[in-house]
Amino acid sequence: MQMLIGGNKVDSQDGKVIEVFNPANGELIDTVPSATKEDIERALECAQLGKVEWAQTPMHKRCDILRKYAELIAEHREELTMMLCKEAGKSIKDGRIEMGKIDMMARGYAERANHLYGTVLADAQPGMENDYYIVKREPLGVVVCVVPYNFPISLYTQKVAPALAMGNAVIIKPARYAHDQYPHD
Repeated sequence: MQMLIGGNKVDSQDGKVIEVFNPANGELIDTVPSATKEDIERALECAQLGKVEWAQTPMHKRCDILRKYAELIAEHREELTMMLCKEAGKSIKDGRIEMGKIDMMARGYAERANHLYGTVLADAQPGMENDYYIVKREPLGVVVCVVPYNFPISLYTQKVAPALAMGNAVIIKPARYAHDQYPHD
């Protein structure tokens, strides 16, 4: 597996990887890049550049992309569930419960974002009876989403979907380990 930085799949600058094991049987599932300081700086640079374009993308288009994500999750739900179970040591039942909510959550965030309208405040205080204040929501910029191990897909979606819907660029930092059995070295 590789990191996605600036729309490109890349290895870490130094080539180091983290091995991902199935906690149920110790089987090596895959490796993922172990990001270096330079990789993180590159991700931040790309996010700073991307935040401008993404913020200018109309809300309805951003939400269409979230709905497409939801469709892809639903289409590949069982395959993703099996991957989640292998990586996190979840039972198939628990994996299906977690994966069963993801497309619904993504659609929900898209719908909610499409129904956020500007707010008008009138008569806010004495002497301003003829004034109107309009509140417009704007993206924060770059949002870093740290995803813990216990419900990785669910918590990923709860963090990333609303941030993207609102026009923010996102950097994702997954848990170092995909389960609660940390090595004791």
